[in-house]
Amino acid sequence: MLNEVAKNPGIIRKYLQDLTPSLLGFLVQLMIAVIILLVGSRMIKMLVKMVHRFLERGKVEAGVVSFLSSFVKYALYFVLAMIILGQFGVTTSSVIAVLGYPQDLPWDWHCRKAFLILPVVF
Repeated sequence: MLNEVAKNPGIIRKYLQDLTPSLLGFLVQLMIAVIILLVGSRMIKMLVKMVHRFLERGKVEAGVVSFLSSFVKYALYFVLAMIILGQFGVTTSSVIAVLGYPQDLPWDWHCRKAFLILPVVF
């Protein structure tokens, strides 16, 4: 690489000039993602407050209100993350596939064995 630079001193300038449009494109995507994050976060906070108030007015038990509010909040943040990842060109189907991939955890096999044995026991 140093030999190429020594032979052609303008190669670094050309590399930086070629890099500039893609870097600017990435910065634009990043700015849009930050705007989506800020607007989405505010919308999620408003929606969670609405769900919380709606459940409290319906005289739902406090534990259920807390659980459902948290569930709605994290589900909406997950959707927001998928939207932001989509902005960068990440397909959401690949993210869902990674989340749904069965992990080789020690308890995983024991759970499978338990579900195979349960019909025999009962």
